Amino acid sequence: MFDQLSRKMTARSATMLIALDNRLDRILKYWLLGAGLICAARISFTPGPVPGAALSTFVSYMLLVVAPFASTMLALYWFRNGHRHAQPEFRLARVGKWHNLSQSEAERHPLYGPSGILVSLLVGMMLNVPVRQRNISRRCRRSPTARRPGCNRFTSR
Repeated sequence: MFDQLSRKMTARSATMLIALDNRLDRILKYWLLGAGLICAARISFTPGPVPGAALSTFVSYMLLVVAPFASTMLALYWFRNGHRHAQPEFRLARVGKWHNLSQSEAERHPLYGPSGILVSLLVGMMLNVPVRQRNISRRCRRSPTARRPGCNRFTSR
């Protein structure tokens, strides 16, 4: 029973990984467009101009929109040939029963490669920014006289 569930989840994660990999350019474009429009709407509906807050507001929202895009592009560039990188001379795994494997032996192992937990981690990171921004925005909604740590009184409603 567990083996059948394991095979099913492995196939599902492999399918999701292929879909993410094939549609990453589209996902990143929609992220820039959607997050940019949402942030522009948020800035435009801020009540009244506050002197000196315009630049800091713009920069913080630009970082919110551009940081996931930039980090994804940098990761794709830095690890484009990750499977061909040389193995480290000094191993960090000193505890346990470890043995050396060739590249071909490692690739034949069923747990080799990006699947399962890595796909879950990737999807979780993609969802983290909008969910955390929503949580922070909800927390910062308050009366004009209240002060909460972490809330910018110029940009929150």
